[in-house]
Amino acid sequence: MFRRAGILVAFGLATTASAGGFGPLMETARGTWPEKTRISVVANYRRSAAEIQSLAEAAGEGCTIVVLDVRDGRADYGRVLYQETRKIMPDYLVLLRDDPCYPEGVLDSTVLVRQMVKAGIPCLGTTPAAIRQGATFAVGPETGNQVLVNPEARGTINVTLPGGKVSSLGRARIVLMAMK
Repeated sequence: MFRRAGILVAFGLATTASAGGFGPLMETARGTWPEKTRISVVANYRRSAAEIQSLAEAAGEGCTIVVLDVRDGRADYGRVLYQETRKIMPDYLVLLRDDPCYPEGVLDSTVLVRQMVKAGIPCLGTTPAAIRQGATFAVGPETGNQVLVNPEARGTINVTLPGGKVSSLGRARIVLMAMK
């Protein structure tokens, strides 16, 4: 019994720590925009909770992650965009690699990213697919932890692009907003 519980705990910790690979992304974001602490995520919270927790750990204390909890990508798109740009006003949006509704690399996410960038809100990701979608920058295990900057982002968003690195301790506060 003890051995089985120990294995489950170790597995749970490894899953949470590796979910999303947000450490390099958040280090780059903090180094680029230390004053920006309001992060938004559009996701199915129930199915992406581990990835969102990983983002919160990487973001650190002082940050707030506002999660727009959606159940299906296409049906909620109009409301998500409206809520995102008009009510929440995040400093930037982070894409989740494995979310079932708005993951990096799918059409619904591409439409969302392009609309957010048009509204002047940077979008960040952890894979090269995020850059192809129009994200401002991406860095994570799938980029070899190299920062990929979208050349088309220059001049479209009024923010400084990545350059420095900073570290942080603690975990960001998560605020969940259910979409109806």
